[in-house]
Amino acid sequence: RQREEEQRKRDEILKQWESADEKEKEMYTFLSEAEATLKELDRYQLRLTSPDMGPKLDQMELGLTRIFVCIKNHPEKLRLVRRLMTYYLPTQMNLLSVYEDLEKQPVQGDNISKTREEIEASTDTFNEALTTMFDELFQEDALNISADIQVLRVMLTRDGWISENN
Repeated sequence: RQREEEQRKRDEILKQWESADEKEKEMYTFLSEAEATLKELDRYQLRLTSPDMGPKLDQMELGLTRIFVCIKNHPEKLRLVRRLMTYYLPTQMNLLSVYEDLEKQPVQGDNISKTREEIEASTDTFNEALTTMFDELFQEDALNISADIQVLRVMLTRDGWISENN
């Protein structure tokens, strides 16, 4: 019975997928990738033992979650994070994989230590970029609001409701 129920759910999802337009499919793919990334990041948080990486991974998870929620709530902004999803994020996740492998090495020589430090620094850089990306998701909104405020001021001034000095 449980298998039948699971198969029914899969069939229903497949039917929805087939009837979805390209934008819906793109959003579904994005959300699936976002969920998979956050799960993978959780696994790294559990497996990496360096005390330096814990806070960096927490910050990364927070930054990514903010971006993912923003895109979920504003699908029209999905185009703004394509490069994040296709290049930056896979590269950063690959670096975390390398870091994990390096942590497992029985001898932590100079080359391993240096590489780990470089990955830690790149994680900080990536986190800074996430903050900037999140802010830029609202840049267009900020410009629109500024334009609306300017038009409102001009109209109120023209109609004599406020002075030009306001």
